[in-house]
Amino acid sequence: MEALCDNNSYSIGVCGMGGVGKTTLVKEVHKKAKESNLFNDIVMTTVSFTPDIRRIQGEIADQLNLKLDEESSSARANRICLRIKSVEKILIILDDVWKDVELKVIGIPFHDDHKGCKILLTTRNDHVCNLMDCGRKIPLNFLSDKESLALIKKIACIIDDYPPLNDVVMKVIKECKGLPIAIVTVGKALARKPLNDWKVALKQLEESNLMDIEGVDDEKNVYVCLKWSYDRLKRKTKFCFLLCSLFPEDYDISIEELARYVMGLDEFGTITCLEEARNEARVIINNLKDSYLLLESNRETHVKTHDMVRDVALWIVSKGENEFMLRVCTR
Repeated sequence: MEALCDNNSYSIGVCGMGGVGKTTLVKEVHKKAKESNLFNDIVMTTVSFTPDIRRIQGEIADQLNLKLDEESSSARANRICLRIKSVEKILIILDDVWKDVELKVIGIPFHDDHKGCKILLTTRNDHVCNLMDCGRKIPLNFLSDKESLALIKKIACIIDDYPPLNDVVMKVIKECKGLPIAIVTVGKALARKPLNDWKVALKQLEESNLMDIEGVDDEKNVYVCLKWSYDRLKRKTKFCFLLCSLFPEDYDISIEELARYVMGLDEFGTITCLEEARNEARVIINNLKDSYLLLESNRETHVKTHDMVRDVALWIVSKGENEFMLRVCTR
């Protein structure tokens, strides 16, 4: 909200791992900005990995009470642009942006074209904020234990103060490591369930088997959410990501070690010297960090994986995504 009030910020990027709460946050910002009358109009649309320009244009036009009769996307863009320019202060919220979006193609004026138009976007890739020229970048961090407990109590409808249950609930949220979608997934599955169900779920979480918890939605859960990010990676980057899951939980993964493994497994193809392998490994690791699938370590030459992300990688491997990885993981 502070960034929205900053007249020097025309574009604001909210970035973070899949399931960390970006969409939830901007929906709340939409609500508060409307209540505060910060803008004359507020528009929100989902961009997604493969943007459907006509759908996006249609959603923007509907929210601006604009009827589009034109057939061509360029003519529709001109109409939308004129309508947006007629509004003194307008906020355009673009949710789920995966790459550089040409705003002019949609019909959104930017910077000097209309200084009263602000863009608020969400993305799973930090680099997208740079491509979209975001003046302010707001990374979303994981929830604290206190916040995680409050969220799971709300989702699972826990009211009574029952010490045995409270102890198990605390252990469950420790396994979720502050990732909101993981907490919501587990909370929904265990809503109003007895203590024994929580104990069984805790054991499954400890064994990285969230999908085995009774009541977990097969289509809407943290594993599916994070696999969506994984599916958008290039082949070598996928392999490197899966390789990281072989290291123990909370392990500081050496970039040097990773480069040697990937080169030894002949995943870099024509690369024949270790220095080239190091360079390519660094590029891949930076891409994974930009996508929030790898985290910074306390040591500059190392990286880490979030426990839930590591679980997802192991789950992907268990489905036969990579035969070499599957053989290693099942020994």
